[in-house]
Amino acid sequence: MVLKSENNGGNNEVENGAEMSELDKMLPGGEEENIGKIVKSLDPETSKVSLPYPKGVAFIALTELAARFAYYGSRAVLTIYMRNVLSFSEDLTTTIYHAFLMLCYTLPVIWGVVADSFLGMYKTLWIVNLLFLVGSVGLTAGSFPGLMLPPVEVTILSLILMAVGTGGMKPCLAPFGGEQFTLPQQALRLQQFFSIFFVATTIGNMLSTVVTPVLRKDVSCLGRETCYPLAFSVPCVMMLFAVVIFLAGKPFYKRRKPEGNMLVKVVMCMKHAIGTRWKSSSPKKAHWLDHAEGKFDPQLIQDLKGLLGLLIYYAPFPMFYALLEQLGSRWTLQATKMWGRVGHNFYIKPDQMQVSNAIFMFLFTPIFEGILYPVLAKVGLLKRPLQRIGLGLFLAGMAFVAAGLVELRIQNNQPAILSVPEDSHALNLINTLPPACPIQIRASWRKSDGTEAVKLVSFEENSPPTKIILLEDEHVRQIVLEAQITEIPEHNECPILKTDAISQRIESLSALQEIFILLDDTGLSLTLVVNKEPRNSLAQSREGNSKIQLVLLTDRAYLNESNLILESDQGAHRAYIFSFEGETGEQKETEVTMAYSNILEVPPGRFSLLVGDKSKFDVNLAPGAIYSLLLDRRETTTSSKFNLIPIVAGNEVHILWQIPQYVLMAWAQILFIVSGMEFSYTQAPGSMKSVLAALWNLMNSFGNVIVILSVSVHSGGHYSQAMDYFQFAGMMGVNVIFFTILAVRYKYVEH
Repeated sequence: MVLKSENNGGNNEVENGAEMSELDKMLPGGEEENIGKIVKSLDPETSKVSLPYPKGVAFIALTELAARFAYYGSRAVLTIYMRNVLSFSEDLTTTIYHAFLMLCYTLPVIWGVVADSFLGMYKTLWIVNLLFLVGSVGLTAGSFPGLMLPPVEVTILSLILMAVGTGGMKPCLAPFGGEQFTLPQQALRLQQFFSIFFVATTIGNMLSTVVTPVLRKDVSCLGRETCYPLAFSVPCVMMLFAVVIFLAGKPFYKRRKPEGNMLVKVVMCMKHAIGTRWKSSSPKKAHWLDHAEGKFDPQLIQDLKGLLGLLIYYAPFPMFYALLEQLGSRWTLQATKMWGRVGHNFYIKPDQMQVSNAIFMFLFTPIFEGILYPVLAKVGLLKRPLQRIGLGLFLAGMAFVAAGLVELRIQNNQPAILSVPEDSHALNLINTLPPACPIQIRASWRKSDGTEAVKLVSFEENSPPTKIILLEDEHVRQIVLEAQITEIPEHNECPILKTDAISQRIESLSALQEIFILLDDTGLSLTLVVNKEPRNSLAQSREGNSKIQLVLLTDRAYLNESNLILESDQGAHRAYIFSFEGETGEQKETEVTMAYSNILEVPPGRFSLLVGDKSKFDVNLAPGAIYSLLLDRRETTTSSKFNLIPIVAGNEVHILWQIPQYVLMAWAQILFIVSGMEFSYTQAPGSMKSVLAALWNLMNSFGNVIVILSVSVHSGGHYSQAMDYFQFAGMMGVNVIFFTILAVRYKYVEH
């Protein structure tokens, strides 16, 4: 059977009703006994009719691959870009990210109506492709500092255009590919096409999520350690490729005229039924939709009743997407606070962890379908879609329990104070003495009400080298510190012989005042030295780098004559030069002179400190750590001595600890999404499938709204991210209970 089509000016538009007229010709007299023979003749396995494979399909599949690369590639680095480059807070970053996704999943409903009712699939697709391309160009241009564009405004506008573009591609590109086939002769090839289309989507997703974080982090450009312009440029070029490929396939496409959208018919039917029902003269009906009888087709009304009966089971679905979409926001931000090195030279980027979700789904889907489901079905478990959906919801909640436990480990590794609260002061005591020397520091100051405040801090043998004293009083103008060895060591590892208490008065306190506890020039007694150029905060690098400041104990002549260089021992050769500006810290009683360098931010790893032409010291810098590198070149020392002091510990929790939460979420997706689609398409009337597709996108959109509302509740306040994860897990627990109550009462429609 060959379908008739007309080539109108190269548009290849199939005339409405062409397929039906051919089918009518094969039904002489409408005799029902002939239907079985006709269906058999149309079966793709037995039909002798061979139709050529549609040439336009290849262009559509390549367009999908390139467009998904552009979308997921930009999305992969978007969260870190907004936080690190645009200097958004983590809450604002999360809000904008999920607002972007909300638009991406809301607009398909609108574009589906536009394509089906007005423009057609082809015109809609080239419009939305161009809109996404313009947005991608804008996002790339806004990341170039030399163009002097307002980065925040350009980024927001570009994201809106990209959301509008991808919102149009979602409901149109796959169906447009399906329209290229002649049914039912090419039903098998149509199934193969959708498999190819899914593979193209996944390849674009996985490749871009691996590549763009590497371009962001491992390439330096425009005088910066990172290269976001390149990370956005590659997806932009891929989107340009997608537009060119899609337009190049124009001569080969079949294009149908708009025939109307089922969602529009559903809305109009419901609107008419509600309006008629509320009229006082309208007689009472068995169902409120029956008020649409007479104007709308009875089958449409009946199908709509079946659809509305399923909607209550969709109520728990947005919570699943609220958890799922945080993989690209909160989970990515969590990964930035973790250690990603594997082996000596391989480093997992925080934004690359998202690809593990797709990998695990690829690995576990055949195991679930081929092994787990058949085995459990034999004992009566997970036989029904709603059972699998409920388990998927539960596992998503457990994934957030795992994320919360990881966050607790990260928080336990954080310093007590990352930044000093407004109208407060803090003392950061840095102990450079050998661990065998137990010291007690007594800090006293006069409070605003005239009373004296005292705090004691002790450094024992296993104590961390830094401790912070917070002075919660903006009126503190001076403070007295007293340091003393608490007991005379019985061994020779502590070189201090003089155990008398020493005192130091500090005036003109900065927000975060650093105090070094040192040996004096004799090497026999304590001294305290104030850093006159202290840090304003202990905030870690947002890029996961190490921060290091060189503290030099020496005379000014040596400082002026020596080169102090931090040189990388791995990968590309990089050298970082310490520079010294401003005043030195001086303690007149002991004649200790200290100089403080600029604070360098360097990639974590192994480095060598080169001191002039003679001395070389090896250091290993952890990601996210903040160090003071104390270099002693006083005349009393025969050679340079150095002490690497971690002011803030590094990201000691390894990024692979996120694997359990990603595995749980992949299992949840397999159970929820696949079974959810099965439930919807088997239980809903056949005419409502396009409406169900729109509802699925809206469930994702509503899930992103939940995340935005959650952020707005605690935005600006002090909260624990771990507790936030546990709260989402708790909300999902309530969601599972609600869904279970619904599921046990459901009666399946058997086909």
